[in-house]
Amino acid sequence: METFPEQWLAFLDGSTSPIGLLVESLLLIIISAVMISLSKASRGHIHEKDLKRASNSFTIIIFLNIISIVLTIFQSTQVLLFTEHFYQAFHQFIWSINLIVVGWLWIKPSQQTHYSIFKMIFICASLGFFILEVGQVVEFIFQPSEISVPYTIIWKTFQYIVCFFLFFVNFGNTGNLFWSGLLFTLLHIVGLGLDSITNLPQSFNQNIAQLVAFLLSSHTLLAISIDPAAMEQRSSDIPIIFSENVAAIPNAEIIQSWLQADIQNEKHLLPFAFCKALARTFFADACLLIQINKPDQLKIQCGYSITADRQILPLQVSSLENIVVQQRSVIFHETDSFPGWVKAIIKKTNQSKTRSVWYVPIEIIPQKYYLLFLSCKVYWNEEHIAHFKRIQPYIAQFLWKYLGSNQQSPLSNKKADAKSDNPYIDLMQTVVDPSKDIEQLEEELKLALEEYNRIRNILEERGIGQQP
Repeated sequence: METFPEQWLAFLDGSTSPIGLLVESLLLIIISAVMISLSKASRGHIHEKDLKRASNSFTIIIFLNIISIVLTIFQSTQVLLFTEHFYQAFHQFIWSINLIVVGWLWIKPSQQTHYSIFKMIFICASLGFFILEVGQVVEFIFQPSEISVPYTIIWKTFQYIVCFFLFFVNFGNTGNLFWSGLLFTLLHIVGLGLDSITNLPQSFNQNIAQLVAFLLSSHTLLAISIDPAAMEQRSSDIPIIFSENVAAIPNAEIIQSWLQADIQNEKHLLPFAFCKALARTFFADACLLIQINKPDQLKIQCGYSITADRQILPLQVSSLENIVVQQRSVIFHETDSFPGWVKAIIKKTNQSKTRSVWYVPIEIIPQKYYLLFLSCKVYWNEEHIAHFKRIQPYIAQFLWKYLGSNQQSPLSNKKADAKSDNPYIDLMQTVVDPSKDIEQLEEELKLALEEYNRIRNILEERGIGQQP
């Protein structure tokens, strides 16, 4: 029967053998795959950008460990052999990349931009050390001097720098994230330093410490997730409004003021700038003004894409099915629920990542024109529709001004349905519109003259207004 020391030595030999390395790589792959699945299941609590960053990080880990498994199999079966420097460098490279891409997930999303440059520096440094050791570049350059480069010390020093950098950055976290982030980096530091205290192999210390640290990976979802309390508080408030000149506006009064200022200004605001302002106001990636010409055809009058930072020029869009629109604001979430004409617009304008669509009919001409908002995120709801109604009259006035003299004014359009049986009374209530053609004006003047003569004859018959 084997004694405990003998069993322990056998375990160490097995963990550093090709079989042990295969098992360790498989465990990291399984943990990473589980994390990708969990992050997608938490889609409703994580912003799209942060979700993509987490998924990409764990995908990189899976990819590198699959390569490690393939190389280990080649090494054990002697199908394809590399130098010993290559295997050592690749092991340290994978260990460092695992530490960097997962360790960075503990950094708050609001602080990612501050530390992204350091992440790129550390990744490039890892790749540089890997190339130097595999290619033996320094030894080749100073070949006559027979210089021996201590790559083990270089890797360990570099990994210590990364660990301590993440350790101090994690002091900015709070609650459970504080302890889990610190523990993640502390386990890596312990794995780097155990070989100087014990007689255990360095590769064993590093691999075991990283495996244990990766069990804390589920806490990274808390770091990149949205605070539920903050979301609940935000959902009960009026949607925050953005404009090009003010960072955040808590109510609609300022939006009404800038719309009214453009309406009263004699100069026309460029329609593309107006679409850009509306897109920013309602958190849209693009805003379009569309006109439905035929049952299966529409025209984009103008638009602006925030994501591409470009104007969307006028163009015709054909739909494979009849265009059916409602005379009220409608919001669609997810691609499967989009009408065919909306999908045609998305394809024509290269907005393939759109997940939410919101169209609003223009009240002054509801049968022809619509505002269409596109977004790659899902957050519009009935509260946004109710909020839009507060500034819709101003938007309608501005669009009437932009559409020019070929359209009726909002005032005359609202009174169009309130006609009497007497055409002369309607004529007397008509507001003179210079946009009407000459023939129509002549007809109205003729009717006015006839009405004047009729009233004059009645007065003469009754002797009213005649001199004695």
